[in-house]
Order: sequence, then structure tokens, then C-alpha cells
Amino acid sequence: GKKAYFYMYGGIIQDNAAYTAGAGVLCYKSQFKMYGGEITGHKNQGYDGAVCLDEGSTMTMTGGTIAGNTDYREQVYISKDAKLIVDGSSAVIAKESEQYAIHAFNGGKVEIGNGSIGSEVVILQKSEMTMSGGQILKIRVSRGSNLTVSGGKISKGISLGSDDTGYWGWGTIMLSEAPEIS
Repeated sequence: GKKAYFYMYGGIIQDNAAYTAGAGVLCYKSQFKMYGGEITGHKNQGYDGAVCLDEGSTMTMTGGTIAGNTDYREQVYISKDAKLIVDGSSAVIAKESEQYAIHAFNGGKVEIGNGSIGSEVVILQKSEMTMSGGQILKIRVSRGSNLTVSGGKISKGISLGSDDTGYWGWGTIMLSEAPEIS
């Protein structure tokens, strides 16, 4: 199929419901660029977030807010070689009271260069994350995933663990330069 392109400069996407797969925005082999606006108020009974990036999609977020969604777990879900890039000082994902901000699963990729991630980022099943700036509440790495941190602030630490090390392995965490971790 053909790729779709969606550019969001402002406005609000709100109050939608889905059983799975992105109650607010679903990207499949698509490009989503968020420069401003808000994605909020979505209700999702299962996994896959208010924003779901699937099957080779890329979302670049330089501004705006994704928060206040009553999803099963996460605000943004990334899977199957899809990628989330957060690189803007006005980009905000999740409030601290929300369970997960970002959930990368099954080969999902996350790059944080700037912005504020208000709750936990979870990297599972051969997923990857790089962080060179911005701030994140905490990060959990599991099931053979990889985390590289060279800058930014992580206020409640990083955890590494796996409930299936025999199959997936532990994963890795690489720290360089001067990230601030407490």
C-alpha cells in the first residue's frame, strides 16, 4: 500500500475509543509529524496506546502534548520496526500519574533528543532506545532490548530485567558522556 503522511501543527484530537490499535492516531507504514496541538481523552481497552506506530511507521514530535488518555497502559505504542523521535523542548508525553508514557515492543525504536516524558518508558522484546537529551521519569529495559544514554535527565532511574531471559536475554544499557540519573 501507499504511505500516508500526517502533519499536526495545532488543534486537539480527543475523546475517541478503540478496543486496540491507537484510539487517537494509528500509523501503519506511515509518517506522522507533530509540531503542536494535543492528543487527549482517548479510551483504549487493550494495548496499543492513544498513538500507535506500527509496521515501519515514523513519528517525529517536536512540540505538542500527548497525555490524559485512559489507555490500558501507554500513551504511545511503538512496534515492528516503527520509530518515535522526540526532539523539541515543547514536546510532552504523559503526566507522572499515568502508568506508561511510551511502550516500545517487538522491535520498536525510540529516540529522545529533547522534550519531557512524564512517566515510565518501557523497552521490550528486541526494541531499541537512544537518549541524548530531554527528561524522562524512569526507563525499564527488558527481554533483549537495548538502551543507549548519552545525555538528558532520568529522575527515577533505569531498571534492567527480564521475565524470560532464556528466550530473549537480558538486554543492554550503555551510558556515555554525562547523563543525569537519580
